[in-house]
Amino acid sequence: VRKLLQKEDIHLLCLQETKKKVIIEEYCRKLWGSKACAWNSVLAMNAGGGLLCVWNTQKISKLAIKNESIWAQKARVNWLKEGDLSTKFFHLTVKWKKKKECYQGLTY
Repeated sequence: VRKLLQKEDIHLLCLQETKKKVIIEEYCRKLWGSKACAWNSVLAMNAGGGLLCVWNTQKISKLAIKNESIWAQKARVNWLKEGDLSTKFFHLTVKWKKKKECYQGLTY
């Protein structure tokens, strides 16, 4: 597994059916081959194996920042396209008042 991690530049590794009753930090760091990792696990119970996920904290945090940036940009685009509710309300009110004044001018 360690050779595959080094060869393929993997950022997240999940192992199913782990038979470990206890997973310690040393095991995860040795498996990952670096201190720049975090992990979480669901331990084996009875006959069912557990699950171990190990990830590169540096790479995942960079991906999270990129993802957050993309969502912020999408929100800005939506705001520019659709405006916010206050702006819409203001412009609708102004249009309504102008129409009302126009109609009042016609009746007098």
